[in-house]
Amino acid sequence: MITGDSDKEAWKEHITDYHKESLPSHVLSASHHGSRTFFKENEEDKDIYEAHIKEINPTYLIISAPKQEDSPHGHPHDDAMELYKKHVEEENIFHLGKNYESVIVDIDSDGNMELTFDKELVEEYGQGRMGMGTMVIKPKIIALFTLGPKHLKLITDPTDNNAMV
Repeated sequence: MITGDSDKEAWKEHITDYHKESLPSHVLSASHHGSRTFFKENEEDKDIYEAHIKEINPTYLIISAPKQEDSPHGHPHDDAMELYKKHVEEENIFHLGKNYESVIVDIDSDGNMELTFDKELVEEYGQGRMGMGTMVIKPKIIALFTLGPKHLKLITDPTDNNAMV
């Protein structure tokens, strides 16, 4: 499940109750780069919302964020990580800022799922260096979906004439 920048209010007021049957997912992409806003409005908010992650019930969590010290917003937030760890086993949490790699979720026609990791995709498309070691993510990101024996490669770079949709 790709959550984008969805926050506590969106999940609590609009998503969880209305789409409960569609939420269970094996793989969850952490909302807003691991921001606390998935669970609470701000750092001081004591009304922690967890009904959504209980419904999602993920086996794996992928956090697309640089290392916290390299993030201008301090992502992923420590308090959010503690809450994620209550629902996902720590060895099944993959922080892409700690390990520069792409995660490929391969689901076959029988519904069997396999996660694989690829550093070559990051070297080719996702990791650039600029200035004082700051990581810059190029806008050319690859998602690879496998449907039975056929592969669909989706590239979000509109200048790539070889992209298949």
